[in-house]
Amino acid sequence: MRQFYLSFKPKDDVIQTEALTRIQNCLIKIKVWMHQSMLKLNTKPRGHAFYIKHNPQFMDKVSVQVGNGRITSTICVRNLGVMLESNMTPRLRTQGASICRSGYAQLRSIGRIRRYLSNDATKSLVYGLVISGLDYCNALIHGLPDAMINKLQRVQNTAACIVTRTARHNHITPVLNKLHWLPVKYRAQFKLLVHTHKALHDRSPVYATIGST
Repeated sequence: MRQFYLSFKPKDDVIQTEALTRIQNCLIKIKVWMHQSMLKLNTKPRGHAFYIKHNPQFMDKVSVQVGNGRITSTICVRNLGVMLESNMTPRLRTQGASICRSGYAQLRSIGRIRRYLSNDATKSLVYGLVISGLDYCNALIHGLPDAMINKLQRVQNTAACIVTRTARHNHITPVLNKLHWLPVKYRAQFKLLVHTHKALHDRSPVYATIGST
């Protein structure tokens, strides 16, 4: 997926018009290139207008014409799997609810066929379909209220019980230790520490390296 960004002052109508024209011209070129390459452009693309939280009213009139469709500003959009609000803050309540729904749906499907699966096969399925969802962009959940993290933790607990055939009323900590699974809260902390270590030792991309220009 390709993305491009352009900043402008929403209070200045002239600057805003120039910025939107540049975006529209770029999209027209993309559409022409795709047509020449025998590709079809999605006629209902999504746009997202970010703004300073104190001036949201200036973005209500932002829109860009793309072919027969029009991209308008919206208060929330999914970007690379993460729900973002217009003030550039992750909408983690919505994000967390989505992860929980998806996780429980996958676990119900795995639970129906658990008797036919080996422990290794079950663990692989759970990792690929559930734990990967809990881990994706999980650095964003660091510092969230315990009530939200606990909802995600219950998904992991259910997954651990299915993998090990453990009754739900049993204490979960020994089960997680047996699987060598860090709880959700500490998985997020570990992800942050890994990113920080890489940034400090020049093992991250240039844009994430501490002290880069």
